[in-house]
Amino acid sequence: MGAVREWLYYAIALPAAALLPPRLGHSLTGTLSRLKAPLRSLQLAARREALTEVFQLSAPSLERTLQDGLRHEVWEEVESLQYYLWSRRSVRRRFQVRGLDHLDRAMAQGRGAILMTAHYGLLCSGLVALGLQGYRLTYLSNDTPRDPSLPRAVRLHSRLKISGMKRRGRGRFIYLDLSRGSRAWTGPMRRLVRELKAGGVVVVLLDVSPQLAGATSRARLFGRVCRFPVGIPWLAQVSGAPILPFFTLRSGDREQIVVEPPLAVTGSVEHDLQLCADALERRVLEDPAQWMSWEIWSHFTEADSLDGGA
Repeated sequence: MGAVREWLYYAIALPAAALLPPRLGHSLTGTLSRLKAPLRSLQLAARREALTEVFQLSAPSLERTLQDGLRHEVWEEVESLQYYLWSRRSVRRRFQVRGLDHLDRAMAQGRGAILMTAHYGLLCSGLVALGLQGYRLTYLSNDTPRDPSLPRAVRLHSRLKISGMKRRGRGRFIYLDLSRGSRAWTGPMRRLVRELKAGGVVVVLLDVSPQLAGATSRARLFGRVCRFPVGIPWLAQVSGAPILPFFTLRSGDREQIVVEPPLAVTGSVEHDLQLCADALERRVLEDPAQWMSWEIWSHFTEADSLDGGA
């Protein structure tokens, strides 16, 4: 029954919503989220536990946050099937953009730029929109369409989304072969350094599970000691490129791209990683529902808060 529901959702319901005018298609996110909820029961349970631990939300607020998060997830899945139809004009109507001058100044210095981001809001849609505005982006990513642990319907949807990101968003993917363990990161990170030294823009996620990372370090997030991959501060240290927090968020029926000023890095991996975590925390506190990584919160956290000792 689970496989049938997956195909019903990914192969029928999502494409049908994507064929509708944007406002009408997006108005169906509530219905689609109810269809998807049984497919995400384990992840929703993990999100519920994490949000309860961090924010001690009341039962109604907790359920509202969970439902909002699922609707954000569905919203981008519908949009991802529309990427082929997007144009520079359409994304200018769709997105409000703040802070692109920070990215332009960084690129003008010839050192490239690191867009530090997370599984927050409408990430992939924002990257496609930047690509259509003329920015050539390189993404570090795991190869989801080839991940045998995922259902076939999910892999098919991922393949269509990535194809749209490449063709319309001009995105270039550097994939991690996670079967190689910590060695999976060596070659891709070197390629990112070369891209930065050539003046390119690379997109790297902070909230990758430390279980998949080549190297990690500690940083405080919501008062807890967490472990995050050290790739972002390491890239800045080796390449000299600035780190700019980048997020795409949904506000009502509008979408907003935000590029923040460069972080005041010092070259210390621990210090600079904390700056990245602080930028993520500020954004998540604005709308916890839009952070999709609540479901792997336990991967980041350690036993005690930073103040209480580890």
